[in-house]
Amino acid sequence: MNDLLTELTEIITNLKLSVVTGVHGTDDISGKNEYIVLIPMNYDLTGYADDTSWDEVQEIRLSLFHRGDFMAIMRGLTKSLLKTDITITDRRYVGWERNSKYHHYVIDVSKNYYFNLEDE
Repeated sequence: MNDLLTELTEIITNLKLSVVTGVHGTDDISGKNEYIVLIPMNYDLTGYADDTSWDEVQEIRLSLFHRGDFMAIMRGLTKSLLKTDITITDRRYVGWERNSKYHHYVIDVSKNYYFNLEDE
């Protein structure tokens, strides 16, 4: 698999959590007690001096919104991410959102992929 967004969607779905990409407040998640928003942050190409090998570093923010105790979900999600060789670069509590009544917690992740110049 060469796409972090696809990997994360599969991991989150397997944990029986709702997931959307880059959108907050869609019909898919309205009324849910918890959901995760995936926000792509960076797709960086790293070249080498001989230009024969390329790494693509993909970075995505997972924003967890939960109306109750989010710690068990956060721990389970963290374990699932680490088991699939995804690097966690940041985890933090953003705060409680008064208007929506959700706790907001973010996990920033990163993974390197081989960038194949032959693929279409």
